[in-house]
Amino acid sequence: MTKVAVLDDWQDVAQSNTDWSPLIARTEVVFFKQAFIGEEDAVEKLADFEIILSMRDREPLPVNHPLRSTPNTVMTPHLGYGVHETWTAFYRQSLENALAFLDGKPLRVMNPEALRAV
Repeated sequence: MTKVAVLDDWQDVAQSNTDWSPLIARTEVVFFKQAFIGEEDAVEKLADFEIILSMRDREPLPVNHPLRSTPNTVMTPHLGYGVHETWTAFYRQSLENALAFLDGKPLRVMNPEALRAV
């Protein structure tokens, strides 16, 4: 069975805010709630995982980081969400937002207090 590691979930944010059941049904998912002692500790503990989901605060990993040389590691940037369908939705919504603002009916406003200044 494929093993998936979810790193840096110190406050259960990833585990508690996402429905992992589709992945858990097909893989063995392990949530790492403690930081690794060091880079070698990380490499040792992650050696058997085929998929590593990282929410590290230090990215990209340094060029000489040991995880870069493990044989089963494929690294992707956080642009994994950047598929055509996602970008299409982002751009469509950006256009909708701009047109709605011009019509005096703004959409998806995160800071409505700023509208009072316009």
